[in-house]
Amino acid sequence: AHLKPNSKFHHIDGRDLPGYSFYFWIGVFAPSGTPPEIVSKLSDAMRQAIGRPELRAGFHDEGSEAIPMSPPEFASFLDGEARSMATTVSQLGLTAE
Repeated sequence: AHLKPNSKFHHIDGRDLPGYSFYFWIGVFAPSGTPPEIVSKLSDAMRQAIGRPELRAGFHDEGSEAIPMSPPEFASFLDGEARSMATTVSQLGLTAE
Protein backbone atom coordinates (compact mmCIF):
# COMPACT_ATOMS: atom_id res chain seq x y z
CA ALA A 1 0.00 0.00 0.00
CA HIS A 2 1.15 3.48 -0.74
CA LEU A 3 0.43 6.34 1.66
CA LYS A 4 -1.44 9.33 0.31
CA PRO A 5 -1.98 12.64 2.07
CA ASN A 6 -4.72 12.23 4.65
CA SER A 7 -5.74 14.77 7.26
CA LYS A 8 -5.75 12.06 9.97
CA PHE A 9 -2.01 11.42 9.66
CA HIS A 10 1.18 13.49 9.65
CA HIS A 11 3.48 12.45 6.82
CA ILE A 12 7.23 12.95 6.87
CA ASP A 13 8.49 14.48 3.66
CA GLY A 14 11.73 15.95 2.35
CA ARG A 15 11.21 19.13 4.39
CA ASP A 16 11.12 17.13 7.64
CA LEU A 17 14.07 14.84 6.92
CA PRO A 18 15.84 15.47 3.62
CA GLY A 19 16.37 12.24 1.71
CA TYR A 20 14.14 10.21 4.03
CA SER A 21 11.84 7.73 2.40
CA PHE A 22 9.95 4.90 4.03
CA TYR A 23 6.69 3.15 3.41
CA PHE A 24 5.16 -0.15 4.25
CA TRP A 25 3.97 -2.75 1.84
CA ILE A 26 2.14 -6.02 2.04
CA GLY A 27 2.63 -8.90 -0.34
CA VAL A 28 1.35 -12.41 -0.78
CA PHE A 29 3.87 -15.23 -1.20
CA ALA A 30 3.56 -18.86 -2.23
CA PRO A 31 6.05 -21.64 -1.45
CA SER A 32 8.93 -22.08 -3.85
CA GLY A 33 7.99 -24.51 -6.60
CA THR A 34 4.28 -23.62 -6.59
CA PRO A 35 3.00 -24.41 -10.10
CA PRO A 36 2.72 -21.30 -12.31
CA GLU A 37 -1.00 -21.91 -12.92
CA ILE A 38 -1.64 -21.76 -9.16
CA VAL A 39 0.44 -18.57 -8.82
CA SER A 40 -1.59 -17.09 -11.67
CA LYS A 41 -4.89 -18.03 -10.02
CA LEU A 42 -3.77 -16.49 -6.72
CA SER A 43 -2.60 -13.33 -8.47
CA ASP A 44 -5.90 -13.02 -10.37
CA ALA A 45 -7.90 -13.50 -7.15
CA MET A 46 -5.86 -10.80 -5.39
CA ARG A 47 -6.40 -8.36 -8.25
CA GLN A 48 -10.14 -9.04 -8.15
CA ALA A 49 -10.25 -8.50 -4.38
CA ILE A 50 -8.20 -5.30 -4.59
CA GLY A 51 -10.56 -4.04 -7.29
CA ARG A 52 -13.60 -4.26 -4.99
CA PRO A 53 -14.88 -0.76 -4.16
CA GLU A 54 -15.37 -1.53 -0.47
CA LEU A 55 -11.78 -2.74 -0.10
CA ARG A 56 -10.39 0.24 -1.98
CA ALA A 57 -12.49 2.54 0.23
CA GLY A 58 -11.09 0.84 3.34
CA PHE A 59 -7.53 1.40 2.16
CA HIS A 60 -8.35 5.03 1.33
CA ASP A 61 -9.90 5.61 4.77
CA GLU A 62 -6.61 4.45 6.32
CA GLY A 63 -4.57 6.78 4.11
CA SER A 64 -3.25 4.15 1.74
CA GLU A 65 -3.91 2.52 -1.58
CA ALA A 66 -3.39 -0.91 -3.03
CA ILE A 67 -0.98 -1.22 -5.92
CA PRO A 68 -1.54 -4.59 -7.56
CA MET A 69 1.47 -6.15 -9.28
CA SER A 70 1.93 -9.20 -11.42
CA PRO A 71 4.24 -11.88 -10.01
CA PRO A 72 7.17 -10.67 -12.20
CA GLU A 73 6.51 -7.04 -11.18
CA PHE A 74 6.44 -8.03 -7.52
CA ALA A 75 9.69 -10.00 -7.89
CA SER A 76 11.32 -6.92 -9.43
CA PHE A 77 9.92 -4.74 -6.64
CA LEU A 78 11.34 -7.12 -4.00
CA ASP A 79 14.73 -7.05 -5.69
CA GLY A 80 14.71 -3.24 -5.58
CA GLU A 81 13.68 -3.27 -1.91
CA ALA A 82 16.52 -5.65 -1.05
CA ARG A 83 19.06 -3.46 -2.87
CA SER A 84 17.72 -0.34 -1.15
CA MET A 85 17.88 -1.92 2.31
CA ALA A 86 21.39 -3.25 1.64
CA THR A 87 22.50 0.28 0.73
CA THR A 88 20.89 1.72 3.89
CA VAL A 89 22.50 -0.95 6.10
CA SER A 90 25.88 -0.28 4.51
CA GLN A 91 25.56 3.52 4.85
CA LEU A 92 24.66 3.15 8.52
CA GLY A 93 27.55 0.76 9.13
CA LEU A 94 25.25 -1.91 10.55
CA THR A 95 26.47 -5.47 10.92
CA ALA A 96 24.81 -8.75 11.85
CA GLU A 97 25.44 -10.02 15.35
